[in-house]
Amino acid sequence: MNPSFVNGVSGSQNWVDGIGGARIEMPVSPKASITIGGDAGGGGSSLDYQVFGALGFKITKNIALQGGWRYLDVDYGNNNSGFLYDVTVSGVAFGATFNFR
Repeated sequence: MNPSFVNGVSGSQNWVDGIGGARIEMPVSPKASITIGGDAGGGGSSLDYQVFGALGFKITKNIALQGGWRYLDVDYGNNNSGFLYDVTVSGVAFGATFNFR
């Protein structure tokens, strides 16, 4: 089933990108840490990348909560269909880590 078209604009498109990245975590105290990282890639899109920074706190030995900032940029265009997805978003991000070992 194809998505609905409104004024020649489709609401759906699929593509695959290869992505590589890195993350650095620095302990500040036994319960707190700072994480910075990012990734970039391409393939189906011209370029995808994101960078982020977060402050994390261990709630228990196996659970940590993080809060920080994320910047994400995606630039995808399909010349055959005329579909364009060129988006930049940034803002507050929250996360949780569960360690099962």
